[in-house]
Amino acid sequence: MDISDYLRESSVAMNKIFHYEKELEALASQIWKKLENNGTIYWMGNGGSAGDSQHLATELVGRFARIRKPLKSISLTTNTSLLTALANDDGFETIFSRQVEAFVDASDVVIGISTSGRSENVLKALEIASSKGALVISFTGESVNEMNRYSNYVFHAPSQITGVIQQMHITFGQALCLALENKVKA
Repeated sequence: MDISDYLRESSVAMNKIFHYEKELEALASQIWKKLENNGTIYWMGNGGSAGDSQHLATELVGRFARIRKPLKSISLTTNTSLLTALANDDGFETIFSRQVEAFVDASDVVIGISTSGRSENVLKALEIASSKGALVISFTGESVNEMNRYSNYVFHAPSQITGVIQQMHITFGQALCLALENKVKA
């Protein structure tokens, strides 16, 4: 693959996600109901998806496009003392599920991001969040995978190329942030 192929694939995928507008609005309405009932949005992922989790949580607590009240949103990837203790003591696969056990209940939203859909630590956390009655959302690649099993909604980025999938995740996530921000009264 060369740069031209990569940019072409990115453009094709971007054109495909343009058609998610109605789904994004419906998803934002479901999330908004949770926030109105004092819920929190929890984000998680590994590597670049960890960075996306932090970025998207920040968009909601800070602001995306306008000044407004903060929305309750936390990335489960940021407490290094907790992450390293859990990974060391209980195994890396527990770093998110243990936090979901501690913090999440049915009033919350849990969003897992995994380009492959095979991240064991994300899958375990989604399973627990689902069993607790939280609204569970996943961002993943084009193929149906285990994330579908535990999620109320799955965004399948329309590509098989990791970098393009990651672009689609941040674009979809930011569009979701904008839709939520638009629900906040001035």
